[in-house]
Amino acid sequence: MGADEGKSLIDRIGRERAEELMAKAVREAAEATDAAGLPHAGIDADGRVYREYPDGRREYVEEDPTTR
Repeated sequence: MGADEGKSLIDRIGRERAEELMAKAVREAAEATDAAGLPHAGIDADGRVYREYPDGRREYVEEDPTTR
């Protein structure tokens, strides 16, 4: 039985490295959607969800109270 057996990926590679990899993946996905001319989703500092278009325009998504 290996020392890493049973550990999560984050435990094995470290939280800092996992966060770096996730941030890179999100950036690359946003760049790919921009290149395709499609909006990507984001959350601003106030926790509001938006769609951001390749031209930088943001369209905020209103929460539907019936979906809570």
